Amino acid sequence: MTALTDALAELLAEGLEDELYTAGAAGVRIGDERALAVVGRHGLDDPTPVSGDSLFDLASMSKAYVGAAILRLIDEGRIDPEAPVAEILPVGAGEGHDRITMRMLLTHAAGFPAEQLLWKDRAIPAEERRQRVLSTPLESAPGAEFRYSCVGFIAAGAVAEALTGLPLPDLVRTLVTEPLGLVRTGYGPVDPAHAVATEDESYVGRGMVQGEVHDELSWSLGGRVANAGIFAPVGEALSFAESYLDDRLLGPRGWRLATSPAPAPALPAGFAHSYGLRIADPGFLGDVPAIGHTGFTGTMFWVQPERRVAVTLLTNRVHPRRDRADIGAFRVRFSQAIARLAAS
Repeated sequence: MTALTDALAELLAEGLEDELYTAGAAGVRIGDERALAVVGRHGLDDPTPVSGDSLFDLASMSKAYVGAAILRLIDEGRIDPEAPVAEILPVGAGEGHDRITMRMLLTHAAGFPAEQLLWKDRAIPAEERRQRVLSTPLESAPGAEFRYSCVGFIAAGAVAEALTGLPLPDLVRTLVTEPLGLVRTGYGPVDPAHAVATEDESYVGRGMVQGEVHDELSWSLGGRVANAGIFAPVGEALSFAESYLDDRLLGPRGWRLATSPAPAPALPAGFAHSYGLRIADPGFLGDVPAIGHTGFTGTMFWVQPERRVAVTLLTNRVHPRRDRADIGAFRVRFSQAIARLAAS
């Protein structure tokens, strides 16, 4: 193994020893060198060793894939990010909802609440639930406040579906995964035998989740919406991150919108937001100047285009329960360790 692979394996082993997860995988590109490492097993009750083929629930990392698809539509001139999306599909409810733009949705400034708890009521028919989520009342005027919102991103995906006439899985496949040659990345459900376990969600009658989306809201909407639902193996997750180092996926405008701070209301101190990604977020990057995204299941990726560095970390830190492990400090430690390797 190369020194970079050894370093990845050592970092993953630390998280495993600290019982932050049962399954971990990481990939790094530094210049022309690429390395992957895996550790652990699929679950406490699944002794399948983690391999390069193991599928991880990306959780909110899915937002980056959907964001990339929408940026390609912007590159093609099919979406004006500053035009009201109501021209394509009305979303939200309340004063000003007809002024919501795609920029606001992708930068979490549209005014939507952070969550929608309709998943708790299984008696609501699926299509009615979807419409009620899309028409969620706003908590603030469009463009006035930053509020990280899964609801807003679900709305962004629905707008893209309405524009193209394609279901979101087909849209992501056509615009993102196929151009990058990713054959095992996509929306679930996937074969549980090839997936790492996430959480015991017996509280909604699911039992241990494995091969289906972990996020309750996405699950209640069929598991194929923009806030969560994509699965990937570590090598392909790294390939997606690497696409921000070249022009294989995004055109000049899309790449600039993905990697530069977007016009936005005041954000929490310490980070900025692009069209779909966080910039220099100390919550998972520490002091590393990079762009990327995290996922609730214990996933993240980040890139430094100017240094040709791409990183992904995939875990199942919510297994068997979300309150068992806080992976925040480990993410920061991991990010800083890779940044030091890249600078050496």
